[in-house]
Amino acid sequence: FFSGLRKIVGVSYLIFVLSLILVGFIKRNEESLSAKYFMLAIAAKISGNVFALMTLNGMIASNFISRHSTIIGSLIEMLLLSFGLSLVKEMEHSLYLKSENNLKELTNVLMLERKQLSQINKELSSMKESLFLKVDEKTSQLNKANLELVKSNDALLKSNKALEKIQNERSFFFANLSH
Repeated sequence: FFSGLRKIVGVSYLIFVLSLILVGFIKRNEESLSAKYFMLAIAAKISGNVFALMTLNGMIASNFISRHSTIIGSLIEMLLLSFGLSLVKEMEHSLYLKSENNLKELTNVLMLERKQLSQINKELSSMKESLFLKVDEKTSQLNKANLELVKSNDALLKSNKALEKIQNERSFFFANLSH
């Protein structure tokens, strides 16, 4: 019974170790200190379990450390993972502070641009009002000029009618003289 149980424990531990090694290969390319802590934590866990298996199989002498090597390996693993996690949290906090500063800078830039746009809008409104005044002034001048032209045209029409009347009377007069 115990030999079958040892085989099951050995196979499950082999699967566990292979999965940890796979994660270690994935993390090894990261140059961060937290990734190195994670790799050391995996090594501590594997070492503790290897010592325990070697003790169970009689490959090394049984003493306090070898009998409790899985616990010691797990404790070292937890300690190293805690260090790695604290480093990750510290990096997250510094990134948060950096992003907060970037957000403040962007807010300041946007506020400055908003002020500039407001100033440009005021200038455009002033130009628009000035253009309206100029258009009103020119329209008034054109209306006056048009009114003068209408009066002048009316005067010319009256004088033209008067000239036609004089011309007709003159023609009538000369026609009566010759008879």
